[in-house]
Order: sequence, then C-alpha cells, then structure tokens
Amino acid sequence: MCSIFAFVVFTALICTTLALEKLKDLTDVLEANSDVSQFTSLLTSSAFGDLYANISFQQDITILVPNDDAFSKIENSQIGDAFKYNRSDAIRAILQYHVIPGIHRSDSYNGTFEFNPTWLDNPKYDNVTGGQVVGGVLQSGDLNIFTSGYGSRSTVMETDIAFKGGIIHTIDTFLIPPVGFTGTCTAFNLTAAGGAIANASLAPLVDTTEDITIFAPNNLAFQNLGTTLSNLTVAQLSDLLKYHIVSGSHRVHYSDSLLNGTSLRTRQGGSITFTFASNSLFVNSARVLQQDILLANGVLHVLDNVLSPNA
Repeated sequence: MCSIFAFVVFTALICTTLALEKLKDLTDVLEANSDVSQFTSLLTSSAFGDLYANISFQQDITILVPNDDAFSKIENSQIGDAFKYNRSDAIRAILQYHVIPGIHRSDSYNGTFEFNPTWLDNPKYDNVTGGQVVGGVLQSGDLNIFTSGYGSRSTVMETDIAFKGGIIHTIDTFLIPPVGFTGTCTAFNLTAAGGAIANASLAPLVDTTEDITIFAPNNLAFQNLGTTLSNLTVAQLSDLLKYHIVSGSHRVHYSDSLLNGTSLRTRQGGSITFTFASNSLFVNSARVLQQDILLANGVLHVLDNVLSPNA
C-alpha cells in the first residue's frame, strides 16, 4: 500500500515538474507579448533591475501588467508627474503595486470585492497591516476589474497568462498607489468633510493612523446640518468627526467585512452598527453611497448623512 502511495506521489511530482518545464520564464512571456512592450522595457531597465530579478525568481505570484495603451493615459493621471520627472522611487512603488503574492486566476473573483495585498511597501503609500491592497471584482459580462487609489479602475484585457513563477493579467490602466484622506477627499468632492477635518485639526490623525476606516459624509449631508456645525466648538467638532473614524484593531474594514449586525467602536468612544436593507449598506441610519475608496493607511466609505453619537 505504501509503495503504491509513493508511486502516485512520485508520478505527480514528475508531472508537475514537466508542466513547469514547459512554461516559459517571465522574460520570454513578456517579450512574446507585443502589447506590453513598454512595461517590459520599464521593468527590465537598469533602474529597476533588482526588482525585476526579484520578481523573476518568485514562485506563485500574480502580476498585473499595464499594456501599451495604459502608458498613453499616464500623463493625465495622478502618476503623471512621477514619470514626467523620472522619480525613480515613486515609479518603483508603482511597479511594486502591480505584484500580488499568490496565484489569483480570473475565475477566482466574483461579484463581491476581494482585497489582495501587494508588494507595495513604500511608507508614503502603505500604512496598512499586511501591505497595501488592490481590489478585485468580477463584473457583469465576465469582466475582471481591479481598483486602486483615487478610485481608479483597471480593466483586465488578457487573463491568466502563465509563466514559470505564476500568472499575468494585462490591464488597460496603471494601478494608482493610494494616498491619505486629505489627498483623496478632493478627488471625490468631499470638500465639506475635508474642511471639517482641517478645522478640527484632525488631518494628522486621518492621514497617518495605521489601519484607519473613515466614514465621510458627502457635501449635501453637511449642508443639511445648517448652522449646527458652525455653532460647535473645536472640541465638539472633533468629537463628532471622531465618531466617523474606526482604528486601533490592526484591521482595515473593507465593505466585505461589514456584515449585517456588525458593530464597531469609533475613535470617539461610541459604537456604530451596520445593517443591510433595501439592497444598501447602512451605518446607523446613514446610507453608504460609495464603498472601498482605498487610502494609503486604510479605506474610506462615503455616507449620505452625518452620524450623531447622541442619536
């Protein structure tokens, strides 16, 4: 019996070895794909040779490779200056952000966002336990999408291109490394929330606290408060805003963890509760309008109402 088992294991190992030998290495696969020639040139350049060598020797990784069309979009994106002024540290961080440990095939994603840690370890863009993440989802029509900083979306053009160390998905837009709340709120027209944070002197808290989850009311929500907000003291305003912030658990609360009935303790000291109704997620009585906007140090969710710790 043992000898049969040993033979089966041996045969499986031989088959696996032969299968791996048939796969091309990363260099051959990239060079064979003419649609990613610019990425190949960038990654294999002398400036990033060490990073390329490290990637080449890995096993079980997934690389999101921007195609040549993605390079034409760089100039008008948040990473435009990094390439315009050849800021090698920033470009290195961008490249690292496109490498995901583990094999993540296109059919492993579904209609619920999955957040995968990446190689990005630059403290400017990564202050989350386990490493900065990208969001992956399968949308209608079997379309794989990855989301990154500033809510940027990258569509997968070619899936599951195998090489000896893992797989490649080509994407039509570069992933954008996330930045902090104050750098993100303007892009989503959360000017009232940004202004309130500044007035309460909470910018350092929201931008530097590790593993932060922020529930930011939109502009209309603040407008609906009328003069209530302007009548608050700085201490009262700070207390109100901290009721919209969760941190301290070494965990970022992406939407997939906010299950019906979940309760979280806020920086203010009170708790907020999550319910799912009418096909929407609610925080207390506020509806979540937009989920999972990635931040350098966590995640941001947008609400349609200001939460009250006294409600």
